[in-house]
Amino acid sequence: MASILTLATRHTQLRDAALRFSTAYKKVTGGRAILIGGGATILLGQMARHTKDLDFNVSKMAPRDVKALNAAGIYVRRIGHTLDRFAATVPESEEDAKDAISIDLAVQRDINALIPFTREIEGVTVADERLLIVLKIQCLPERSVASSKKVGSDFEDVMWCASRLHEENIQLPESLSKQLSEDVIRNFFEAVARHSGGDREDVSMAKFFLKMAKIIPESFED
Repeated sequence: MASILTLATRHTQLRDAALRFSTAYKKVTGGRAILIGGGATILLGQMARHTKDLDFNVSKMAPRDVKALNAAGIYVRRIGHTLDRFAATVPESEEDAKDAISIDLAVQRDINALIPFTREIEGVTVADERLLIVLKIQCLPERSVASSKKVGSDFEDVMWCASRLHEENIQLPESLSKQLSEDVIRNFFEAVARHSGGDREDVSMAKFFLKMAKIIPESFED
């Protein structure tokens, strides 16, 4: 029971932080922000999901936007020498609340093209299952072998999204499905096998779920 309560509390903290960031970002920059990653699956209903931070795609992050967010109490800094990657911190809601949340930010300049694949949930623009499954399939192969925990979470997110798409009989629109070329899919399966130590069971499971959701054709083979 304690672990369930702890997870529920963490989910509440993540939801609050997502709303605080999203509200501040829209207000001070006039831009758009889309919640992706594990935080998105939580808002979509994946109540067993564990995550420590949030991930947002944002339409812009010019120096003046960073300054405005810092002034609004959302602390943003550039990651290394990259132009489009930032880290943010949503501070504690009150002293000693211990609910500060870290956020990874990526500038997505064509973000308007993604809006049709989002939902508004509790005041936050959230990537839906169609967009999430594409993003997860694309990003999992980029994880290092040392990132086994994140790879496991990505894998679970793909399976969860595939199940939801199947249950709701929702298919990917062409604009998203074309991003999952045969090479992208093969890279995904190869990464799953690599991170599972060569165990083909996870690969077989992934194929089953992706075929079930009509992400890949029944005829797909390695």
